[in-house]
Amino acid sequence: PQAQSLLATLYLNDGKFKECEAIMLREDFQDQPQIQYLQGYAYSYEEGFEYKPKKTFAISTTLANKGNALGMYSLAYFYYLGEGVKKDFDKAQYYATKCFEMDKENEDAAFVIAMIYRDGNRTKLNIEKASNWMLKAAQLGEVDAMYEVSKMYLYGVGFGFVENKELALKWLLEYLKNEDEIVIDIATFVEDMLLKGHIVGEEKEIIAEWLNKI
Repeated sequence: PQAQSLLATLYLNDGKFKECEAIMLREDFQDQPQIQYLQGYAYSYEEGFEYKPKKTFAISTTLANKGNALGMYSLAYFYYLGEGVKKDFDKAQYYATKCFEMDKENEDAAFVIAMIYRDGNRTKLNIEKASNWMLKAAQLGEVDAMYEVSKMYLYGVGFGFVENKELALKWLLEYLKNEDEIVIDIATFVEDMLLKGHIVGEEKEIIAEWLNKI
């Protein structure tokens, strides 16, 4: 099953969706965690597959019940967004925290925890914890967290964050190194930094190179 799971992953990466799905749906593989996780990923994120949040939620629940960290993260994500299940910040936090306890390098779980503390209801809202978890997620390599931390340093928002253009630029550049997709929010943020004179010299060239790639 492990070899077949790797083969299915290769098919997925190459855009061979029918070949990938043929392996994922083999009846004798349905109790394999690697295959179950691949199913959840494909039906959630890949454009070549029909988006099936309820199916993915069911798969993630099975994985989480087996103690699988990735299944726990997936459940946290679904509960946070309210996709495939009713939105529930308590359960999102529970599963994201359990995932991080099992895998201290899981930047995605750290990011979900940060977002819960930042965007949660009154019982979950905690700017200090949100700031700490966002920085932790960025340090672990979560790309969107890098952008959020850059904004926190540029505008001096978040617990313990003061305006620091050097750190704002550092995290923006880290973000740009790892992200090829440009969105209006980020383009506006980059423009703001340029207008404030925070991006000069070599960094300005890096920004221009990134923009030319898009």
